[in-house]
Parts: sequence; structure tokens; C-alpha cells
Amino acid sequence: MLLTKLKTVKTVCCSPEVWAAQLTHAEESFGQVAERYIGGDIMHDIYGDQIERMEIVGDVAIVPVVGVLATGLPSIAAAFGYVDPEDVGEDLDEAMANEAVKSIWLAIDSPGGMVTGIPELAAKIAAIQAGGEKPVRVFARDCYSAALWIAAGANAIVSLGSGGIGSVGCYTVLTDATGFLESMGLKLTRIASGVSKGLGADGKVTDGMIAETQADVDAIAGEFKAFVKLYRPVDDEDMDGQCFSGKIGAAKGFCDGTADSLEAAMKLFTK
Repeated sequence: MLLTKLKTVKTVCCSPEVWAAQLTHAEESFGQVAERYIGGDIMHDIYGDQIERMEIVGDVAIVPVVGVLATGLPSIAAAFGYVDPEDVGEDLDEAMANEAVKSIWLAIDSPGGMVTGIPELAAKIAAIQAGGEKPVRVFARDCYSAALWIAAGANAIVSLGSGGIGSVGCYTVLTDATGFLESMGLKLTRIASGVSKGLGADGKVTDGMIAETQADVDAIAGEFKAFVKLYRPVDDEDMDGQCFSGKIGAAKGFCDGTADSLEAAMKLFTK
């Protein structure tokens, strides 16, 4: 519910973000976080349990991508189940610059997230893969939507068989607040320099606003699908927002196979 509530606030403020996420799993992660902090020493929990960044094991760099993908958040957001694509990109740059690192694994467990920053990170991973200097591989527990977008261009994707993958597409939610405002005796009047400026600031969702937003969503979804098809043998009919288990996802081309753990996945590529 928290993600839905945040979305409502953003929409009322007329800055709706487009999400590439599997909402059900996002809600579950927020529920787990909320349960974790109830009744505990909140400051200790926050500062004493930060999500770790990249770890180097032997000649392998393991980059965690755990949580809801979102940009522009403070570092403390990691403790609440968020991961910033820019942080992942920095880890990749560090791994590429480290001569001791021979291969990179993305350890993904994410429902997806905001679109901002995702195409750029996906392009970075695909460029590393194309360069051939160091392979970039993925082990995914859950790899939905935006997480799949960034994973698609890797050299290989191995999924947890009972995990999940897919949810290609994106969405946003527009909230019409006129009824609520009227119940409070308020009527807002938008004064703007153009027909599109400030749409929704008065709480209204107009046909024009819906049309513009739908066009944005369709354009982003088209870019997402084209990127996946460039690197993965996935049929168009399987890229309409559906979620699959790791086993089914492998059969449909979303991943190359399954393994029980990151360690088991890494052994598949050990000479």
C-alpha cells in the first residue's frame, strides 16, 4: 500500500512517475520492512543494517541489485528496500577498473521500480557485455520489469527456479482528487501558460492528460520491449506484463537456465 500512497501524492502534485515494477511484490517488500521496524530501536536498525554494495570474491565482483529501483534517493533509503541505479552503475565502473576482477555477477532480487535511470544502466551493462573484456552475468531470485530491463543485455541470466521473472511493460496512476477537494469545500483553478503546463495540478484528470500519459507509457514500453527482444529470444505475446516462474521463464527465453543459488549459478561457468 505504501507504494500506492506515494504514487497518489506524486500524481496530485502533477509529477507522475512511470513505473516498471511488479506491484504485488513491491507491496510485499514494503510490508516486510514495516514489520521489521515495528517495536525496535529504529535508529539502530537503520544505521546498523545497511544493504551492502559490491563484494569481490576471488576474481569475481558480485554486485547486489536488491529492492525497488529508484533514483535520487538518500543513501539511507537502502535500509528501506530501495536501490539506486546510479549506485549499481558506480559498482560496475569500479569492477571494470579493477584489474583483479575477471567477471561480474549481478545478484538481482527486485520487483522493478521507476523508469528513470533504467535505460541508461541497461545500456551500460549491454556495452560491457559487447566489449568482451569481462563477462557480466546475472543470478536472479526475482527479476521483474525494470530489473529485467537492466538484466536483459547481460552475457547470461540464471534464475532461481521458484523465483520470478518477466513483467515487461510499465504503468503510472493518475488520481482525480476533485471529489475529495469538493468535500472539503475547495475548488482549484489552474492558470497556466500552455494547454499541457500544470495538467493535474488542480486535481482534475482530463482526457488530454490521459492521452498524453498513455502516449508516454506506450513509448517507454516500446523501448523496453525492443531492448529485451534485442538480447533475449522472447515472443511478443509474453511481454504484456505477465510474470513467470524462473523455470517457465527459462522455457520462454527470459533466462538461460535455473540454479538453486548464486554459488550454483557461478559453478555453471567455472572452467
